[in-house]
Amino acid sequence: QKENIFFLRDCHWQQLGAYYVAQSFAKAADVKFAKLSDYDKYEKDCLGSVYAATKYDGLMYEGETFTYYVPKNDYTTEYYNADYEYQFEYPLMPASDYSASSFYSLYMVADSYIKHITTDVKNDRVLVVLKDDYPSAMIPCLTSSFSEIYVIDVRYCNFNVASFCVEHGATDVLVGMTPENALGEIGDTLSYLLNI
Repeated sequence: QKENIFFLRDCHWQQLGAYYVAQSFAKAADVKFAKLSDYDKYEKDCLGSVYAATKYDGLMYEGETFTYYVPKNDYTTEYYNADYEYQFEYPLMPASDYSASSFYSLYMVADSYIKHITTDVKNDRVLVVLKDDYPSAMIPCLTSSFSEIYVIDVRYCNFNVASFCVEHGATDVLVGMTPENALGEIGDTLSYLLNI
């Protein structure tokens, strides 16, 4: 309760909250998990989604601190479009693109891209994450746990995700989204993508 795991002025969680959830998932999956001391820690000012929605100038002077953790292990990230066609290779957390008002885009650039992360972990575990925007902060916390990670935002996907998991040798699947989305249109989209 005393830790800063949620924002006051944004609908997402701080990465520390995502770290704890990733830790629980890694324990359930029985894979190694990096300590927070194994990350590079950064702090930036952010304005949050409340400011982005309202443009209320008073919130510009009431920003809060965005704390994020960058993994130190070796990994590469490839970005694909909704049809899983290769687009480019780019950092997983491109700090050079940081913006105080759209800071959550620090995680993997944009939700509209499918990501393929190849890490230096040698356990032959392949994780597929089916998500909305909320779990994005979890993904960097799992680069020390899996050899490969595929990240698919189900809102930007044009193929059968069950077949994708089989074709890419998934050993683990994580479905991560807010309850509101899981019970609503995005949950319906996931159901559709499992059956097309």
